[in-house]
Amino acid sequence: MAQGLLLSGGGLMEVIVEKNLLRQGEPVVGEVKKEGIDAFLIVLIASNLRGEPHQWEILYSYRKNVKLGKGRFEIECPAELPPAVYSRNFKVRWSLVFGIPRLSGKFMWPRKELRLKVMPSFKETSGEMHEIKLEKSIYRPGDVIRGEFELPRGDASKSLVGIKVKEWLIKGEESHSNIYILSEGDLTRAEGRHGWFEIGIEKDITRPEDVSYFYPYTFRSKFSDIEMGISSYVVVENPECILEREIAIIPVEPRIVKREQKR
Repeated sequence: MAQGLLLSGGGLMEVIVEKNLLRQGEPVVGEVKKEGIDAFLIVLIASNLRGEPHQWEILYSYRKNVKLGKGRFEIECPAELPPAVYSRNFKVRWSLVFGIPRLSGKFMWPRKELRLKVMPSFKETSGEMHEIKLEKSIYRPGDVIRGEFELPRGDASKSLVGIKVKEWLIKGEESHSNIYILSEGDLTRAEGRHGWFEIGIEKDITRPEDVSYFYPYTFRSKFSDIEMGISSYVVVENPECILEREIAIIPVEPRIVKREQKR
């Protein structure tokens, strides 16, 4: 515990948090050294899919107040809320604010904010028979996807291969999405309707010390009247037909970065 993140304020508040890198649904665990400290878990979810291009709106705001006693604590994080992803169409910000309430809770002083880096969760996609055959269905940035395909018709040598990303949002009766190419691949061999390919997955620019993932990682979340997510597909485009197979792109195993925050 002593190797966790220390948040202190003017000698009046001291909180130790084990880590700020969490998986979806994993609680925040820590220890409070003094009585009378409140914690607020805040999640802000924004998107630009519904409005004009580059126009962002807050889709949902979550806030939970927890009164902490002296000693060890656990703060539950809602597993249904999306991970801390900053992509082309979503911005999700997780934070935990600690402080001593003043004036009947109207404000807190001292006050410290800890950003939480919440990792996407994922599930293995179906391994049933498909026109596109892959070695596996879960990949990480920087991996090379190797596979083969069988066209129902057409010449495989005229095909293009790549990874397509779909960022999508359903709110009430509205449905919005944005589709773009993440990576382009190469045909390594073609015989009639049968083809083989390789696709190098775009690398992630997110640094270990960043508090958000700047990459379109696979996730799916459903809460309130909102359903949203990012889906990825291996795509084979041919003049005669188009083949798609869904895959999951997940972060590399995390390296915990511990930081000390004090005033």
